[in-house]
Amino acid sequence: MVKVHSSRIAAEIHNLKNVLESRGIQCEIRGEHLRAGIAETWTELWTVDDTMKEAAERIMAEGGDKPAKPWM
Repeated sequence: MVKVHSSRIAAEIHNLKNVLESRGIQCEIRGEHLRAGIAETWTELWTVDDTMKEAAERIMAEGGDKPAKPWM
């Protein structure tokens, strides 16, 4: 597993996870449940397959918010 992104905004991490998984990159979110009671915590996005790190970074650099395929 390789960390590809971190943010204080959990919604951002969840959005990126959805985008990457829609393109076939399996991800895991870490640190989300540590947020309660701790002032400075970051939620992290990790790829399950180490070899997908470059593909994930490329998608995020391109904006990552465009759907991979029509949802209907």
